[in-house]
Amino acid sequence: MKSIRIEIKLENCIGCGKCVEICPTNVFPTTLIGYISSIPEIEHEKCNGCGKCVEVCPYKAIQIYEISR
Repeated sequence: MKSIRIEIKLENCIGCGKCVEICPTNVFPTTLIGYISSIPEIEHEKCNGCGKCVEVCPYKAIQIYEISR
């Protein structure tokens, strides 16, 4: 069984919230908007792997991985 994992590179993320707005499954918490200093809780099990968050991120701060369980 495979699942999706999302990684946010905090050194690249400016907290613009574009990923929060575009995500069709609400994977990202709204607390991601604004300055962040730690990795937020991401609801990985909700991710459908569409990649919209990766495409919309202007700083390439998001990566999606498919992992085997």
